[in-house]
Amino acid sequence: MPKVSVLLPVYNGEKYLAKAISSILDQSFKDFELLILNDGSTDGSVKVIESFSDSRIRLYNNPTNLKLIATLNMGLELATGEYIARMDADDINEITRFEKQVLFLDQNKDCVVVGSNYTAFGEESFVSNLNLEDKKIRIAIYFENPVAHPSVMMRASVIKSNNLVYRNELLHMEDWGLWKDLLKHGQIINLAESLISYRITGQNISIINRETIGQRYKLFFKIAIADLFDEVSSEMVDYHYQIASGIYTDSSLKSIKKYSKELRKKLISNSKQKVEVDAYLNRKLKKLFFSVADNSMSKGLFYLLKFRFFDITLYRYLFTPKFKKRSK
Repeated sequence: MPKVSVLLPVYNGEKYLAKAISSILDQSFKDFELLILNDGSTDGSVKVIESFSDSRIRLYNNPTNLKLIATLNMGLELATGEYIARMDADDINEITRFEKQVLFLDQNKDCVVVGSNYTAFGEESFVSNLNLEDKKIRIAIYFENPVAHPSVMMRASVIKSNNLVYRNELLHMEDWGLWKDLLKHGQIINLAESLISYRITGQNISIINRETIGQRYKLFFKIAIADLFDEVSSEMVDYHYQIASGIYTDSSLKSIKKYSKELRKKLISNSKQKVEVDAYLNRKLKKLFFSVADNSMSKGLFYLLKFRFFDITLYRYLFTPKFKKRSK
């Protein structure tokens, strides 16, 4: 039984697949199985895979294109390792990634998922700055996906004993849903170091599906805030989406203010982290202000008074020529 099972789903990934596989096989930590899940590729992906001769590789070919969620859930069932690592067919691992994550999970038994920061390359270039601590991730998860999926290593026993899977209804944010479920069973930590290089291209799912991202976010928020409130209305989901995204859609600011106060109470009660909740919500509400102010100067002023934000940065924004021009 290997220490780690690596799940690598592939669908027409011929172009970058060889580098991805090499970055797994060349890891400083050697005790793993590499489950390559070919989801009905029609390009040369299988030839690329078969060009590698390594006993740790196990190739599974779906007879048809089952899509990512079904393929990942199949991988969870097939995994035999103590830990399950994820990897995408166009990303690249740092050579010590597995070594550092295995050591962390071995030493931190309460941790069920360990991710890391990542270095984006391709059409964009930057280094991520993710929340690292479990207590901050528990707050952030209600507003954003706090973990980079291709960077994670998970405790297999927790997933299997609790029958956890990637949820079918959370298309393109199935990993976010899994983190939400896993947080009920232990801690999620991100390592500060960037352990993967994440390729950004026009083919990334998150880019392709930008037009429907608002609908998908609202679906997740409806599920997530049900943990906090006994009843969740469509208006509450809409207010939550505006706070999370910083996109003002001309709703009642009084209603958003009322919802944010109730949300704050629930988050503090749930997390026992008042300072972190207040800091996080303030950042989100200040971001929403700029969207309100762009929409209307009068509403922007009302927002400042209603939410009691007297930050000099906001006032400077209100009275810059750039804003005055936009507000006409």
